[in-house]
Amino acid sequence: MIAIGLLAALACAIVLAVAVRRHERTVRGAGDPRPRVVALELAGCGAAAYRQLAGLGERGRSAMRRAIRIDRWIIVGYAGGLPVLSLLSIWIVRETSSGAIETAGTVAAVVVAAAALLAGAVDARENAAVLVVLDGWSDTEIPDGTSALDGAAMRQAHRRRLIAAFDDPSAVARRAALLEFGLLDVAALWGVAVGCITVTHHAS
Repeated sequence: MIAIGLLAALACAIVLAVAVRRHERTVRGAGDPRPRVVALELAGCGAAAYRQLAGLGERGRSAMRRAIRIDRWIIVGYAGGLPVLSLLSIWIVRETSSGAIETAGTVAAVVVAAAALLAGAVDARENAAVLVVLDGWSDTEIPDGTSALDGAAMRQAHRRRLIAAFDDPSAVARRAALLEFGLLDVAALWGVAVGCITVTHHAS
């Protein structure tokens, strides 16, 4: 069972590594200014999201959209691998402790596995919200013959409409991102704790 778990974790790690590499290649290929997915996820309001997308240009926005779609595989990698590793850590807990400490460690491992799965679900929700923002972007259409003054007014009105449309999904994405980061921090802390337990046990 442990061997199967390790193989599953390795497979998820490979998926994660490949997806992260593709993600980075996609954003680098957009040139400057480079799309920053995390910054858009944390924008939190329509005005901030609008500023970021307007500054990227069409090429940058397209690259960000592709990067977010690649992020689905990143989710598969960590939301599959971390729960498996967390459940495998129960074996370490049982080998290095007993009684109440063993029970507490086993419960903690299960909780961390659930947290990692939840982080993946929250990340997917976050990506969906960010894609709503990206897909909602449109350039201002100025009819031929429009005066400069009227054109400026049309651009300003269009900007206000986009900001209003981006407000709700941007807020959803930010809340989801903060929750996701918190859940992944829990998984990281458990990994450090298990590592310390293992080292201490073998050193004693």
